[in-house]
Amino acid sequence: MTSNNRAMVAGVAYFAMVFATGFVLGIIRVLLVVPRLGARPAELLEMPIMLAVVLLSARFVVTRYGIEPGIRRAC
Repeated sequence: MTSNNRAMVAGVAYFAMVFATGFVLGIIRVLLVVPRLGARPAELLEMPIMLAVVLLSARFVVTRYGIEPGIRRAC
């Protein structure tokens, strides 16, 4: 697999992991947390979980697909 293909697959995998987690947490938030605490407190409770998911997903994808760290420009 070429570097560009690996990067594309890694990006799709990262998107899928974060989107799926956000979808599940959104359902839980709306159905269970919002009626008890209100909309804003429920969102604030969800934020640190999503931050952790974003960081862990990025680390996993970089490790799994062997993406090189840093920014490369095509000059």
